[in-house]
Amino acid sequence: MLGGSVSCCYNYPSSLFYLLNISNFSFNDVIDDMFQVARLERVHQQAVRELDKISSDIQGLENELRDLHQNYEAATLDRQTLQEEEAIMVRRLIAADKLISGLSSEKFR
Repeated sequence: MLGGSVSCCYNYPSSLFYLLNISNFSFNDVIDDMFQVARLERVHQQAVRELDKISSDIQGLENELRDLHQNYEAATLDRQTLQEEEAIMVRRLIAADKLISGLSSEKFR
């Protein structure tokens, strides 16, 4: 990491300046820091690619979830319609059964 001493001076009453004493830095420290920066940039780029992939996957899952929700709503409406039609058909079946039993009693007269 960066070494060296830090000294501060107040040139202006409202400003604070930090001056680095670079005499304590060695060339190897700079090279090591450059390699570390390059490695961290690669790690950052990889993380950004992974984030983009995960974001894309999430978007795909959200689209699939929206489609499934729409299908569920449509199926729920179909089920409700079929239940209403079933109720009508049961009433018609009961009425037809009463009519048939009433006509069968007329047959014996």
